[in-house]
This record gives sequence, structure tokens and C-alpha cells, in this order.
Amino acid sequence: GGLLVWPGSHHDRSIPVEARQHEPSAGALELPGRAGDVVLYDRHLVHAPGRNRLPHVRSALLCDFRLAA
Repeated sequence: GGLLVWPGSHHDRSIPVEARQHEPSAGALELPGRAGDVVLYDRHLVHAPGRNRLPHVRSALLCDFRLAA
């Protein structure tokens, strides 16, 4: 499974924590991807990993960029 995101959730902070579980719920959209794909999104966007259907562990690299003070 791909990355689960809740479109518009970076504007509406009222989405409950339960929505961040690994099972898709109301409003979740799955973003399928292939090995090597890159996904950029606002850090406030509610997101969660989809169910891993592969026989091996998936890897990810997370980067956080901030403006210099």
C-alpha cells in the first residue's frame, strides 16, 4: 500500500488522531508509488503509511526543511 493522506487536512486541524491509524478511514486517499519515487507534502498534512503488502520491510528517508532564523 502507498502513503495515506487526508486531503485538505493541513488546513483543517480537527481530524482526530484515530484517523492516523494504518487502516484507511473516511476521507483518506492512498498515493501509490514505485521504488525511487519522491513525495513532498506540508508537514501539517495528516498522513500515515499504508499496509505493507510486500514480503520485505520498506525504507524511507525523511527530511525536514525550515527557514533560517
